[in-house]
Amino acid sequence: MELTLAAVEAGDAELARATMAHGRLLLDTIGKEPAKALSRLSTRAKWAVAGLRPPDT
Repeated sequence: MELTLAAVEAGDAELARATMAHGRLLLDTIGKEPAKALSRLSTRAKWAVAGLRPPDT
């Protein structure tokens, strides 16, 4: 999730969205307790990605 935040800060929306998607898969894989420990960081990353401009179509 820190990579997602770094991509947002660098202004790379495509990388931020891709990294967020992979982060979600990882959180689903590791189980509830470890994912719960990362929830604060995960929430920050979600809000950062949500604040990005929509991708060009």
